[in-house]
Amino acid sequence: ISGPLRVTATDGLINYVLLPAVAELRRLNPGLTLELRTDTRILDLSRREADVAIRLVRPREPALIARRIGDMHMGLFASGQYLERRGTPRNAGALATHDFIGFDAGLDSVAQVKWLHRTVPNARYVLRANTTTTQVIAASLGHGIVLLPVFVAEREPTLRRVLPRLPCPSRELWSVTHSDLKGNPKVKAFTDFVGQLVRGAGNQNGLDSVGRVSESADHCCSHWAHLQRR
Repeated sequence: ISGPLRVTATDGLINYVLLPAVAELRRLNPGLTLELRTDTRILDLSRREADVAIRLVRPREPALIARRIGDMHMGLFASGQYLERRGTPRNAGALATHDFIGFDAGLDSVAQVKWLHRTVPNARYVLRANTTTTQVIAASLGHGIVLLPVFVAEREPTLRRVLPRLPCPSRELWSVTHSDLKGNPKVKAFTDFVGQLVRGAGNQNGLDSVGRVSESADHCCSHWAHLQRR
């Protein structure tokens, strides 16, 4: 297996899941060259804007093959510096008095943002950004509370979980490619690797894997059971 493979995903998935595992992927496939595109918009795989996408929603286009590879859990986090300065909220109602970091207003329709706005009506944003990485940095510098994927926040040692018993949203993880690339060895090697990566993470860092795949003519979709928690 050799040559370029274009992969698109959110910056959080690329920076905190894929990049730490690239060395192992290249050990298994030394001829593979990854071209990574971080984007909050959904790229058009039919126009070959990317070969593989890791998405948080199941695609509806019949020409795409989708495989559900797991679930991504979210949580509220803030730096120790911020919590020492502003106090640690003891319940969801107390969140109304705190500062928040989040996605820009153009992403208010995203599922986890809608959850935050239901939980904290009129949340007081002090900083909004269109990338997860920028929000992580802002939170680590003490600017406010942020809703993050657990696997992202746990890689930042300055962040602490806020209200850990508060039920927070989860998002599905889907590996998506165009049907024309079904059976392509580079695509298969990458999607198999990502599936194994999520399975290996288990429940320890906010990623749940799913077990067996059920295929249809247009989609390779899962109705999988969660693997036993490690």
